[in-house]
Amino acid sequence: MCTRNHPFLWLTCFALLLALTSCRDNTTVFRLVPPGKSGVDFANIIEESDTLNALTFEYIYNGAGVGAADFNNDGLTDLFFAGNLTNSRLYLNQGSLTFKDVTDEAGIRTNYWCTGVSVVDINEDGWLDIHVATIHHDPDKRVPDMFLINLGPDENGIPRFEDRARELGVADSSYSTLVSYKPWKPPQKQEV
Repeated sequence: MCTRNHPFLWLTCFALLLALTSCRDNTTVFRLVPPGKSGVDFANIIEESDTLNALTFEYIYNGAGVGAADFNNDGLTDLFFAGNLTNSRLYLNQGSLTFKDVTDEAGIRTNYWCTGVSVVDINEDGWLDIHVATIHHDPDKRVPDMFLINLGPDENGIPRFEDRARELGVADSSYSTLVSYKPWKPPQKQEV
């Protein structure tokens, strides 16, 4: 019992009451924005069958990935979703948590099982590029990773992409999941 005869007990009860009431935070951190309002309706649905399942393809649930970055340099964070059994999709941020699907206009075609996304301005031209890691569910087949180079926006402000993985030497056909990039700088010439 919290009484004047037990100051330590009274102080403990007060501290406990203070801790319990201060933990009540009515701030909402996340809120659901339905696809009808946001414009983002991407779904990476994995359909298992007798030939495609966790026993025949151990990586069936490894993937796919999302890249959040400003791909058209308008100051808003855009979304790139990589897919497994579906084509990847690019959504441009229109503001107020609304997005526009510009996948076709951007020239994005990922016909592979995508396992990861990395965003980097690999050629340092001011436009963010997208490295998409891939695998094939058939162990006898190999598919190369993709490196979607951002060519800049078209007349409508939609960034255009072209796969240049082979040209860049990163069309790796092994089972990749994700890559990380550190900007490359040419070595400085040293005077002798």
